Amino acid sequence: LVPDIMHDILEGALPYEVKCLLCKFINEKHYFSLNDFNRCFQHYVFGYMEVANRPTELTQKVLNSVGNLLNQNATQMWLLGRTLPTLIGDLIPEEDEYWKNFLLLLDICDLFFAPVFDPDDAAYLQTLIADHHEHFIALYDKCIIPKQHFMIHVPLILKYGPLVNHWSMRYEAKHSYFKKLASSIGNFINISLTLAERHQQFQCYRNTDKDSIHGYGIEIGPGQQCAPVIFEGKVDMTVHEAFRANW
Repeated sequence: LVPDIMHDILEGALPYEVKCLLCKFINEKHYFSLNDFNRCFQHYVFGYMEVANRPTELTQKVLNSVGNLLNQNATQMWLLGRTLPTLIGDLIPEEDEYWKNFLLLLDICDLFFAPVFDPDDAAYLQTLIADHHEHFIALYDKCIIPKQHFMIHVPLILKYGPLVNHWSMRYEAKHSYFKKLASSIGNFINISLTLAERHQQFQCYRNTDKDSIHGYGIEIGPGQQCAPVIFEGKVDMTVHEAFRANW
């Protein structure tokens, strides 16, 4: 099976290791408190494109829970992992082995999420993964979870192209619209038809936004404008603005 970095990393290995790391730093080594950690989030200035995916504050209940997750979605988890060195890096001693192991994981993630990958780097990535897993088991005295094991097979898959070309993030983002819609509607009689109709109504609204199919948020391929089109049938209608695609 082709590994999916969204489920294997953002919803698997990354939250698991961040949780283990924070429990070690907060509950055992006392480098900082949970309130200090959340305060860093409150004062951290996220970029314009990152504000919508701002990670939620952590609670002691979440850190002490049995599961491997931190109650963050995939996008929030990726943002949390990337900003963690900026948030708490100055509070951690440079020689801390747990911190070095986490930074090694971020180096691996950079290669996993790279839009371009050199096949010659596969051997280097395989070495990084082996070192990371070996040190993780020795440091935390825990077995790796299955999604961490899947990372071992990624270097072989990367020889055929970057993983971001076939990950499921965009499909899950589209699916989230239907999940939220189904929950808000509260009517599950012929739910497929209801969701399809509401989705098409939403698409019509977007396509007519600003009186143009070139409105904000609409991406189109090569083509040309067409003259008004008149449809005659069960419903007579006139399309005043049409676009003929060349794909």
